[in-house]
Amino acid sequence: MKTPLVSLFCFLGMVLLVSTLFPAHTLLQSVQANPATLNSQPNPLRSKLAAKTTSVGRVAMPSGGLWFNAGGGALTNGTDGMKFVFHCGGGAGEQVWFTNAANLYSGSCTTTALNMKVGGTNFGSKGSAWTTVDIRENYGSATLTQGTATGDGFAIIDYTAVAGGYTYLLSREISYTYPNQYFTEKYIVTVPSSAPTQVITIAKGGDTQPGGSDSGLGAKVDVPFKTVLSIEPNAMKILGYRESVAGTLTNIYSGPYGTASSYVSANNAFAESITLTSHDTGLAAQFVINHTSTGSATVYERSLETITSFQSLGLQAQFGSALAYSSTTLTLLLS
Repeated sequence: MKTPLVSLFCFLGMVLLVSTLFPAHTLLQSVQANPATLNSQPNPLRSKLAAKTTSVGRVAMPSGGLWFNAGGGALTNGTDGMKFVFHCGGGAGEQVWFTNAANLYSGSCTTTALNMKVGGTNFGSKGSAWTTVDIRENYGSATLTQGTATGDGFAIIDYTAVAGGYTYLLSREISYTYPNQYFTEKYIVTVPSSAPTQVITIAKGGDTQPGGSDSGLGAKVDVPFKTVLSIEPNAMKILGYRESVAGTLTNIYSGPYGTASSYVSANNAFAESITLTSHDTGLAAQFVINHTSTGSATVYERSLETITSFQSLGLQAQFGSALAYSSTTLTLLLS
């Protein structure tokens, strides 16, 4: 009987980087959890910020939206990180700034944002209005007004959507560590007991303008973390979406914005497509969850990162197997 030599469950600890584009992550499988264990592993950033600041508690989403690092995202060298807002303009829109440039087309608030399709209805920035939208908690630079706050931020937004007589809950856990050039969203979907067997899709994207220009090139990375990018080659800026958990992001698109917007609006499964030549840029990233009806509530988790950065060269390494034995030959994958 072979004895395991070492578990390589985590992404190779030594990652060679020339930029901050692809920081190290943990390789995990997608999660289907029991609702009772939802808060059993609190986010460490939340714990850190909760010890220093006080949340306003559960409140309705303000008309000006929820802001992160609102005093940053302005310096041309990128050292003050990124500024971003959710539910701006009294609606479901978003915007992301880096080096004082808006990265979503166009203006201070756009519909290039989050959507979830349940019960045959798409809810979000390009679909039907959510039944309710509440901020459960916010800490650090996650603020209810634009202001000038900078630094780490954490917040949870709770959405409900009623479809087919069932009430679905989406909890959106947002983490930002200053002055990183990416932020992380964890989507926790609670499907109620006896809700029908169905395909649930979570999509984000639409019309983009990396570095403030809406003309650019498409790109993707498959290993170790699926990533889809819009690249503006003149300003050498990028905007992208990246899975936080390897193997969970189902579909990606980088190409003309009209197609990206239509994919997110319909929120049906779509085929991967990357346009490498110059075009009016658009992005779409989608998780597809196959739900089977059960007699109890079911919880699904997916995580997505939004990246803004300077175009640069990055190198990652990952072992090709999750577990090694004494006689195993391992392949080291570079990307």
